[in-house]
Amino acid sequence: MADSFPTALQRTSDERWVTLEVVTRERGRLLARVQEAPRMAAVVRWDAAPDYEPHLRELLATPPPAGGGGIHMAWPTDLLHDLDARIVGYLAPRPGKGATFPLAAYLDPARRTQIAPLATRRHHLRVARNTATAIAALHHAGIGRVRGRHLKLDDRARVIVVRADELVPGTTAAMRADDERRLGNLVMRLVGGRPWATDEALEALLARARDPRRPPAPAGEWFHALRQAERSLPREPAVATADTAQDRVVRSTDLATALERARAEADLARQAAPATPAGITASPGTASSRAGAPRRPIVIDSNPMARRHRPGGQRPRPAAPAAGVRRATAPVDPAAPAEPAGPVEPAAPVEPAASVEPAAAAATSVAARAATDDAVASLPGQLDDPAVAAALARLTGPAGAPAPAATAVGADATTTAAPAPAR
Repeated sequence: MADSFPTALQRTSDERWVTLEVVTRERGRLLARVQEAPRMAAVVRWDAAPDYEPHLRELLATPPPAGGGGIHMAWPTDLLHDLDARIVGYLAPRPGKGATFPLAAYLDPARRTQIAPLATRRHHLRVARNTATAIAALHHAGIGRVRGRHLKLDDRARVIVVRADELVPGTTAAMRADDERRLGNLVMRLVGGRPWATDEALEALLARARDPRRPPAPAGEWFHALRQAERSLPREPAVATADTAQDRVVRSTDLATALERARAEADLARQAAPATPAGITASPGTASSRAGAPRRPIVIDSNPMARRHRPGGQRPRPAAPAAGVRRATAPVDPAAPAEPAGPVEPAAPVEPAASVEPAAAAATSVAARAATDDAVASLPGQLDDPAVAAALARLTGPAGAPAPAATAVGADATTTAAPAPAR
């Protein structure tokens, strides 16, 4: 059965009531929030011993000095009593809204990869330095017997002193030596894996901590040596957070946030890039596959053989013949050697033959010309023949002009045909 804790207590300083919101319960101990003071936390022990009240009053009278921003002391600032005027707890300042975890979890490499996966050597130095600062502050106030359960860490490598009611005021030399020996072991677990050639003070303290015959070094010496070693490290860029890496221990949640941010940036870059045509996959090594690179148009030719003989953009086109001029094609001699192909030159116009009898040329009638036009329209494939072209030119000449003679081109002789009789 769970312990029954009161939900309302009174302060001993001004007798004001405080309302508690339970956060954790463990072995007769309660940690709760205070509704009237959001920055304060309440620690209540329902089964407190008779000497619990004088112990808390002694702690309240001897607070440790402020150690700067590297530590936080959850030290009693006011006492709480119930309706029977019995002291059952105290109020202490809360460390903040950030997550906290035990220092022992950070010292374990397996658990450290879960709570701080990107912790660097600088973080180890800072944790060790802040731990030395907290122990030195407690020893300065005459309080000792510090154990691992009394120390916690937050996401900024700040050391938080908790369970102040378990610490012992009025320390002795043996108690201080035991705390300093535990501190030396903690520093060796954090930063003793590699030598510090550039920091002679830290290397000397580590060698002193490894020798059990030598007395342990005070917490103040550890603090100065660790601070000097941390200052000698090069500065590091920010990692996955808005703060610098040397001020924040990157946690697993920060790593997940960085991955989500990278995925979002990749999606935005993919949406901004031009779309690839359907059915076409760009290779990762080409320029068109890179974001922002211009994409070349893709042409699919359905008839590559026909495209081979088609003049392209870089190929010169043959000059067009002048108006009224027909191309002349010479007969091919099978015995002649083949000549290399070249651009086709326009054929020279056909010179008219010597004039014949004017009376015979004038006898050409319009009916003959119409019949010739019908023959030309029915035989379009024979226009390439030189003899046919010469006959057509003779028959279709202007009225009253002399009819040209058909010239037959042979190997070594040229003959002139007589004009055709009038129909």
